[in-house]
Amino acid sequence: MPTDSGASRTYGASYLLVPLAPGRRQRRAFRGCTQELALVRQWLSLMLPQCPARDDVLSVAVELASNALEHTASGKPGGSFAVEVAGN
Repeated sequence: MPTDSGASRTYGASYLLVPLAPGRRQRRAFRGCTQELALVRQWLSLMLPQCPARDDVLSVAVELASNALEHTASGKPGGSFAVEVAGN
């Protein structure tokens, strides 16, 4: 995983991700700021396979992350939140 803590992190060719295989899990922590929401969407879009529900899953995940930032200590200075995805 990239270790760059900047909000402008992107995943280029040097950071190749493929959709999760069945039974595998991937977890990632994000800084507690709204700029990280785009990274959540980008990271998950690389992890999730193409399927009819994929866009809905991405939207729900980003909305949940946004709610965590707004309604919990995750969004306070020094806060963070994590996202975990499991292949099935």
